Amino acid sequence: MSWGPAFHVWSVEPEPESLLAAYLGIAILAIYLWKTILAVKHRIYQVNLHRISEAIKHCMKKNSELVEEISRCTQKDDIKTLEKMNEILDDVI
Repeated sequence: MSWGPAFHVWSVEPEPESLLAAYLGIAILAIYLWKTILAVKHRIYQVNLHRISEAIKHCMKKNSELVEEISRCTQKDDIKTLEKMNEILDDVI
């Protein structure tokens, strides 16, 4: 049996354009898979993120309460200082 003229042998060396297209295709597929896999977040991560945001809100609330308390204390101190100055001035006069 002879193979005849219909028998084709693939060339050992592919064209540079086909290699470039193959490399680009593989790179695009890798980037796509990387982005889609990283886009899915674990539930534990989401729960931790929720806990952290709640803790930050709580700290901010406590911070505002402390600022109000400090301002009230400084106002009381200012009033006490003014009263002392008044007493001193009364003694002088």
